[in-house]
Amino acid sequence: MLDISFSVAGRSTLARDPIPDGEIVPTRHQESTTVRRSTSTDVVRITVTIRENESAQRASIALVTKSTRVHGADRRPKEFPPVAAMFRRRQIWVPTWWGALVIVVAVAASSLVALRHLAGYLALDAPAAGHDGQGARTLIVEGWLDEDSLDAATAVIGRGRYQRVVVSGGPIDSWREGQPWSTYAERATDYLRRHGATAIPVVAAPAPETAQDRTFVSAVVVRDWLRGQGVNIDAVDLFSGGVHARRSRLVYRMAFGPEVEVGVFAAQPRRYALEHWWTTSEGAKGVLYEAIALAWTTCCFTPPAPGHGSGPAPRSPA
Repeated sequence: MLDISFSVAGRSTLARDPIPDGEIVPTRHQESTTVRRSTSTDVVRITVTIRENESAQRASIALVTKSTRVHGADRRPKEFPPVAAMFRRRQIWVPTWWGALVIVVAVAASSLVALRHLAGYLALDAPAAGHDGQGARTLIVEGWLDEDSLDAATAVIGRGRYQRVVVSGGPIDSWREGQPWSTYAERATDYLRRHGATAIPVVAAPAPETAQDRTFVSAVVVRDWLRGQGVNIDAVDLFSGGVHARRSRLVYRMAFGPEVEVGVFAAQPRRYALEHWWTTSEGAKGVLYEAIALAWTTCCFTPPAPGHGSGPAPRSPA
């Protein structure tokens, strides 16, 4: 419904008879007339002032001075179709063709840069500092690593101030005939001892066989072994392989808890370069798989609290 007020400056109060479909309501403080139609549910008041210009012979000027919505006591609710009642009309900003092109180019360039450095992000080198700033005293080596990676671990053992090396790993799931070791932990321990790691104790902490959460189960076994030896640790270093390093550190942090700082070393992959991982099928599969597995472990993997046993947690690629 429209509620329209007309006022004329310097004129006497207008008096009109009611129109057939409404009423005429005069105002109090100015000479105006309101025409009100009461047959609609919405009332929009529009006040129009007609001011005469006495100094010039020109036509009167009409000014809209106020527009408000009047809520009447007998206002009836609007009736919407069932579908229209579930939506609202809103004004939004959308890019132009040139703007959309700039956005697409910027997103594509950022994605290419991120993908180019993805392998370096996953293959993390960040040893622990320790509470005294002198580094960790315990090095954990993942036993599934190949010979080149274990040689790199031997070099790290010689450079650090480690007091012990603990090797993790579960049962060897490949062809075992003729092999004297039943677990990756035992095989890697023997290799490290025979290739120079003789100055400090190198012990194996074999994990039980499991079809899931192998890294987490191995981390729990190492944690429980250290606690069983009465070792009071505030920091450990983990030696892992290539793009698996960042996810391994995340899982070991979950197993050891926030009170233990977990550092990490990443062995360089043998069959592809981290700077050009997309040029080989093995590099592409390894990097993309680890990126997806890291995202899944970060958002969806919930291990039991530290100290609540070493049973397998919910299924994950960890």
